[in-house]
Amino acid sequence: MIRKDRVKRGGVIKTHIRVVEGYRPGPGMPTKQRTIRSFGYFEDQPDPEAFMAMVEEFDANFKDNVPLRIEVAANALMYGGENRRQNYGYKFLEAVYNLLEINSFIKDYEKLHRFRGEYSPSDIFKFLVLARILWPDSKRASCQRKDNFYGMHTNFTLPDIYRSLDLFADFEVELQRHLNERVKKTIGRDLSYAFYDVTNYFFEIDFPNGEDDLRKRGVSKEHRTDPIAAMGLFMDSNGLPVSMSVFPGNTSDSLTLQPTMKDIKDSYGLGRLIVVADKGLNSSKNIDAIVYNGDGFVFSQILKGKKGQRYNEKLFDSSGWTSNEKDTYRFKLFEEEYEGKDQDGKKEIRVRKVLLYWSKAEADMAKRKREEKLEKAARSVKNNAYSIPKGVDEYTKEAIVDKETGEILENTKKLRSVDLEKAEKDAMYDGYFCIITSEMDYDERRIRQVYSGLWQIELVLCQEKVQLKCGI
Repeated sequence: MIRKDRVKRGGVIKTHIRVVEGYRPGPGMPTKQRTIRSFGYFEDQPDPEAFMAMVEEFDANFKDNVPLRIEVAANALMYGGENRRQNYGYKFLEAVYNLLEINSFIKDYEKLHRFRGEYSPSDIFKFLVLARILWPDSKRASCQRKDNFYGMHTNFTLPDIYRSLDLFADFEVELQRHLNERVKKTIGRDLSYAFYDVTNYFFEIDFPNGEDDLRKRGVSKEHRTDPIAAMGLFMDSNGLPVSMSVFPGNTSDSLTLQPTMKDIKDSYGLGRLIVVADKGLNSSKNIDAIVYNGDGFVFSQILKGKKGQRYNEKLFDSSGWTSNEKDTYRFKLFEEEYEGKDQDGKKEIRVRKVLLYWSKAEADMAKRKREEKLEKAARSVKNNAYSIPKGVDEYTKEAIVDKETGEILENTKKLRSVDLEKAEKDAMYDGYFCIITSEMDYDERRIRQVYSGLWQIELVLCQEKVQLKCGI
């Protein structure tokens, strides 16, 4: 605004003209004024009328283009209870969410299926995605934070969230395909080879809820007895998830690969695919199916036990190894023939590459872990720590029987000792690894490079598991 102040200059009273604005120095403090521009004294102007017209024009333009000013007291805290009530940083995640056009996909789905609910599934889905990234928690706990996002529309209730879950499950596959198309257009897909892994999630319930419940008792990665569900995930070479599938908890990991691989190839129209997976997916049936479909594989291979015996001769043969300068890494690469089955179930001989390698760092780590286990075993034997029946042993009993007569011997004592012989055998494999591949043009470096990307999918599954354990 224009301010006119009467001041005395050289014994003469003049009118000082300036444009000022009001501001508040701090919360609860009285307003003050500051000068935007001083124009001098009215009486000193040769053309007072033109002078005032200029001042009024400046004042009018300044009001239309007033800059944003944020002022706080010098002793105010940058982060305090008053200025952290709502989250604005989610806008970055929201930009990625909008780039994937998920809202438009859900709204189109609503129109196609004539959704008539009073709540907005697209608003709920967006909220749950952002809340899961920022505050992994249960649906109920997440709903309690629904007003924490600055400017986000959250006009829904917890029952609305529960009602929307069935709808989300209905378009699960279609949404994955939509996301794949958006990723291809905005970022690009690299499916020259794809990583696959399986994990499982336990549920703290006593029994599955009927025969159709996915939660079944199976081999838990946490060694728990609770019902579990399994999830298989495909990820591209850029570390971006492609497709996920859920299986009953009693499904073997190796049995999840073929249906998931067929689904991803059919859904996304993929050509030849090279699957990268760990030894849990390395079965003869999976390899046969992959080769029959014209695809390829890069699998880790167990070295101990019956499946690994075929490589022991080359593994412990000191010739043929290539080492680095410090002898902390060495490898041996060769071709081998193996027996498989064609589409008619007839036996056929194929050829693949095998990479054996040894790492000093991995060998030292394996030795350290084994020594720790031996120490625990020694303490257990000394203290008889595990002689008290517990868990599944509660309903079993032990007796020493004469092998020749089958007679149960009385007044005997079961002796426990540390199995040093097994420890010595395990030590022979410290630091050794094996990878097999159908790609005959891959050299040692390429095989290691392709397989090393598998840690990314394991990280994704680990993060997913942490979030689901929070009740998501």
